[in-house]
Amino acid sequence: MKKRKGLSWFYVRWSKDEGFSLIELVVSLTLFFFVVTSLMHCVVMYFQVWEHLVSRIDVSENTLTATHTLFQLIRYSKTVQILNHGKRLRLSLGENSIDIYLSGEDLLLLNRGVANPLVEKCRELHFCLDPSLSSQELVSTQFTIDAPQEDEKISLHIRPSFWK
Repeated sequence: MKKRKGLSWFYVRWSKDEGFSLIELVVSLTLFFFVVTSLMHCVVMYFQVWEHLVSRIDVSENTLTATHTLFQLIRYSKTVQILNHGKRLRLSLGENSIDIYLSGEDLLLLNRGVANPLVEKCRELHFCLDPSLSSQELVSTQFTIDAPQEDEKISLHIRPSFWK
């Protein structure tokens, strides 16, 4: 008789048994479902953390984009007008004028009759002119962006008419 190599002891051992008992089957299925449930819980928690981080990154990007755009527009504008008790800002860039205002939850930039969203989920907006130490005034801008954990409150003080 030839001797088998490898896992022959496994086949010989199980060939003489009658199979699994009902208790062994229930215990093994219980352990299997416990492991599968634990793994699925870990996957769900991973996706929840991922969603939270992605939404936080979106808020940070929106805040940075809005801050940069407002800074550039105010900084290089020729004239600045604050309308509607600080709720609307009109900037003059040569012959073109740009309005920035809050409509619903969107901070809009109105250019040549077309309103483009600058920031979504913006709750508060206020513009005012602050006197500065020099002859020019500062435009103070404050706006709040809704965030998952804590709202982003942005405050800018910009001197318009950079080229004057």
